Amino acid sequence: MNCYEYGFADGRPWLMLSSASSGYEHPLKAIEAMNGHTGPRMIGTHTVTVRNAVAVLNVIGPILRYANSRYVSTEVLALDFRAALDNAAIKAIVLNIDSPGGEASGISELAETIYAGRSKKKVVAYIGGTGASAAYWIASAASQIIIDATALVGGIGAAASFRKPTGPAPIVSRNAPNKRPNLSTEKGRAVVAGPIDALGEFFAQRVARNLGVKPDQLLKMGDHGGTKVGAAAVKAGLAHSLGSLDGLVASLNAGTPFVQSEPVKKAVAPRTAKSNPPVPGCLNRNAPVETTAAPAGPDSLERSVTTDSIWRQRTARRLH
Repeated sequence: MNCYEYGFADGRPWLMLSSASSGYEHPLKAIEAMNGHTGPRMIGTHTVTVRNAVAVLNVIGPILRYANSRYVSTEVLALDFRAALDNAAIKAIVLNIDSPGGEASGISELAETIYAGRSKKKVVAYIGGTGASAAYWIASAASQIIIDATALVGGIGAAASFRKPTGPAPIVSRNAPNKRPNLSTEKGRAVVAGPIDALGEFFAQRVARNLGVKPDQLLKMGDHGGTKVGAAAVKAGLAHSLGSLDGLVASLNAGTPFVQSEPVKKAVAPRTAKSNPPVPGCLNRNAPVETTAAPAGPDSLERSVTTDSIWRQRTARRLH
């Protein structure tokens, strides 16, 4: 029997770019080292730094479900976001994202918390490196997404990897064959694809709602699970504009609209020119005044009516 282990990594579903975790050795230490640059840490939080009246929630590296000593987690991120939301001294929150995604469990709950919070305070996502898969789901929950010109965003969808077991062959009860489906058969692959499809569809529906577009439109924007870089992501609608973290925080503190660092031309359908009815010359102030010479002949009327002209007309009629 040709069986495969499945159920994603460690028996848990993940929403993350393939082999992307290797570039993040110890994200929590990286956040700790960032505190001097991004401002002091907010009291009572683990991932939030403060710059005047703006709180920066740092979402760095792979995202796990529960708190741990190495990686950020949806559990801690949710608590820290609520702390910033409830802090009267904070007027805006920036989600500083550089993550390939993470464990699917907990992402929807965190995204819903952010989505609800943006009605209370200004919440903007900034992607300076990677904002893919689960991390993009989180970013989409903000009211606006600003990205660096080299940022990689997208990866909307779910995937799973499978490997042949190296240990003893699994034996399942007759009443539960789908606990270990045979992936060498079409039926077995369909069993595994079911929950992956369901997760991917729910992912797309939530992100589409967050961005204010239809799910079918979102899949085209995101190149059906692909990723886009910088200006291409903005042009596709996956982000609102290009910019920097410092520029975004400065504009939020100043209370001024954020101006993107580099304008991006979005594809806009050409407008059809409307044909307006002609305006009569008597009503059109810009119409040129037409002047025509008076026809020659004794019966012609002179433009200048004078005593002499009247006398000449009378004389002409008498002669005829």
